[in-house]
Amino acid sequence: MQRGDKEICHSREELQRDADERLHEYNEQMPRSGKHCCGKTTMQTLLDSLPPAKEKVIESTLQTASVN
Repeated sequence: MQRGDKEICHSREELQRDADERLHEYNEQMPRSGKHCCGKTTMQTLLDSLPPAKEKVIESTLQTASVN
């Protein structure tokens, strides 16, 4: 059932399914123009940032271990 441009969900499951679809579209299909996204999707930006972030954590851990 629709009212104007808004959909009305009739059950919790229907609402959850709609939310899951929208989150998937937002995170994995729609490109972003933010400072670090550069036209990539939110998910691709996250995946691209994981290797440098892991390396930074390892370096920090090694530095902390060498001080102790």
